[in-house]
Amino acid sequence: MKKPTRLLLINPAERQTVQANLPPEIEAVRGNNPPISLLEVAAAAREWGGAEVALIDAHAESLTPAQTAARAREFAPDLIGITAVSFTMPDVFAQIAACKAELPDTPVWLGGLQPFLYPEQTLALPGVDGLVLGEGEHPIAALCKHWPDLAALRDTPGLRFLLDGELVDTGVAPVITDLDSLPQPAYDLLKADLYGSVLTDEHPAAIAITSRGCPYRCTFCSQSVTGKRFRAHGVDYVVATFELLKRLGYRAVLVYDEVFTVDNQRVRDLCAELRRRDWDLPWMVRATVGSVDEPLLRELKDAGCEWITFGVEAGTDRVLKRLNKPVKLDKALEVFAASRRAGLKTLAYFMVGNPEETAEEVAATERFMLQLEPDMIHAAVYTVYPATDLYDEGLRKNLWGGDVWRDFAADPSREFTAPLWPGPLSAEQSFAAVRRMYRRFYLRPKIVFRELKNLTSWTALKRRMRYARTLTGR
Repeated sequence: MKKPTRLLLINPAERQTVQANLPPEIEAVRGNNPPISLLEVAAAAREWGGAEVALIDAHAESLTPAQTAARAREFAPDLIGITAVSFTMPDVFAQIAACKAELPDTPVWLGGLQPFLYPEQTLALPGVDGLVLGEGEHPIAALCKHWPDLAALRDTPGLRFLLDGELVDTGVAPVITDLDSLPQPAYDLLKADLYGSVLTDEHPAAIAITSRGCPYRCTFCSQSVTGKRFRAHGVDYVVATFELLKRLGYRAVLVYDEVFTVDNQRVRDLCAELRRRDWDLPWMVRATVGSVDEPLLRELKDAGCEWITFGVEAGTDRVLKRLNKPVKLDKALEVFAASRRAGLKTLAYFMVGNPEETAEEVAATERFMLQLEPDMIHAAVYTVYPATDLYDEGLRKNLWGGDVWRDFAADPSREFTAPLWPGPLSAEQSFAAVRRMYRRFYLRPKIVFRELKNLTSWTALKRRMRYARTLTGR
């Protein structure tokens, strides 16, 4: 009888990311989110692949690559899997090197958006033995089930590796249409106390995903071009996820679907079931202003939802049209007002440095931000990421002198700055505008008094003081 494959999954520390869209002082206070994609593949590897699985969240535990590799040696894995996205590739590259130094004979496989976008370049990196391409549950389960017999995987979609010097490329794993066929994410592999969010004083806070894909085609987002259509878990599965998180000691659930409110009837059915169960943990959802109305917002609140976030992005029609963002400014004002009436707290996302955006348009966005009266804002500099319509447009126009993200994929160890859209605002002006937006919003007396009034603990007070020091630069 084949012994179980020992699979170690690693979420690398983010010490040298190329993400350019947040000022470092703002990034530092965001909190840690559980690595949900790794939890999903861990559950599949365990349940379908019969594997023994461990997970190291080096980011949440603030581990160096060497410390992570030392922990890996203690587990003695047969196989190491590392999640890789474009902006963490320098950290991924460092983690691969550390693992190979500590465990030179242990294969390292990568999954995530980076190998999906740049499989040829990623597999050619030193120390990379194979790739999982697309939604990883079925490929990783098959990999663990048959390990180390790679020849048995020639017909398993979603894998790319070398076998006796021959490239085996089985394409991209198909999207999973029946999400309820998936096991619950392996939240038990995490230390719950490591995770929290700037959104809530409740700690620990978990991430849940109740749907995949997005029906919109915003030009700045990679979701629209990866071929992942919208699919959703049923109510029973979602409630089971919530109940699991509660048993594990989490005190808040942040639902990080791309857009939770695509299917309003599913939302209503879930709210009805949570009300029936007298659900008592606060939760958060992400929505678009065009996919909700006041009755739905009230149903969310009655079911224990505390937060709702909206991607507004800009305060001018021209920029919103340029981003293909499905936001009407008058509708946004209505929805934020309706959310307040329903008793929901709101967060609005904004971007600065959008294509051809002028200083006057940024000023209009600042004014609109204050008009909306959200409870919180998240402002960032627009960064041009790969697999987006705007990046493809920039390549056609030769805005960066070549395919800079593809070049970086081939050598993530070199110095690299994520590209911004060249325009009326310089990078320095865009980052200064973002800092100004944070200060203008949060340092108003009514916001300061509100935050002091809502203090619930000494921990909450210390967090507020940390935010204040961040915003004031002290």
